[in-house]
Amino acid sequence: MNSIITDFDLVMRFESENERLVKGIEDMDVAQVKDVETFARLESYKKEMLYLLSVNPGTINQEIHSPWIEKNKLNGYLAQKYNVSSFGHIDEDMYYEAYCNSSSVPEWSKLIERRGETNMVAELKEKYDEAKSFDARCIYAIELAHAYEADVDSWAEDDYRNPAIPLMEYLMKEQKYSIYLKELWMKWHTLYQDSEGASKDSEIPNHLYNEYRKICISSTLAYIKEHPDDILAINNYIVMAFEKNILREGVFRYGNQYMLDKYNLFREKYKERGI
Repeated sequence: MNSIITDFDLVMRFESENERLVKGIEDMDVAQVKDVETFARLESYKKEMLYLLSVNPGTINQEIHSPWIEKNKLNGYLAQKYNVSSFGHIDEDMYYEAYCNSSSVPEWSKLIERRGETNMVAELKEKYDEAKSFDARCIYAIELAHAYEADVDSWAEDDYRNPAIPLMEYLMKEQKYSIYLKELWMKWHTLYQDSEGASKDSEIPNHLYNEYRKICISSTLAYIKEHPDDILAINNYIVMAFEKNILREGVFRYGNQYMLDKYNLFREKYKERGI
């Protein structure tokens, strides 16, 4: 679903990509989806999107035939069918109690409050190096990403990406599970896109972001196979698998949509500006 709407989004910006992307969508094999109804929905979505790429938008009723209408219909179906409540009970308080009160990093709430401060990089690097658990290393890597954003003077002269990025990639490649993997991946790919550009015409390597996403959700799935009753891990798997790609067009009109993630995930950068 997300791949095809991303292709459609690219064609809307660069019409010359139409032929290549149409072939890519035609070659997309969803036969691995075993649920009969879900398979039929995906095939129908794929067929309609190919039709929309083949016609002049001005010649059709866009209140009936629209890529966004089709995407939202499928999105609604999938969100209901694969809702976490199908697998067990979870509520917001339960999730945040487990998420925010990490026994590995009991001072995490204080570190979050300090986001935006300068001169935290050395302290956090030391904590990362001394961390014993994978959860702790994920948390300290996340906080290092924030610390580097707040203290650009701590970057090496030849750094053009946030220096926490290689550290975050290393952790994902370890193929271990942590409840913090989703936040790690979200912040990693947002910062990576920061170095690629904010323009609607910038390079947006969603293929790379999805390679790392697959590593994270595969690690999570392997954990779930050993811990089938861990509803928090199941929730993380579903949510992360459902995350959208970075689009060029959308709510943010002045560039590609990564800016919304940057604003939401690194709020401390915008507080002083009153945004």
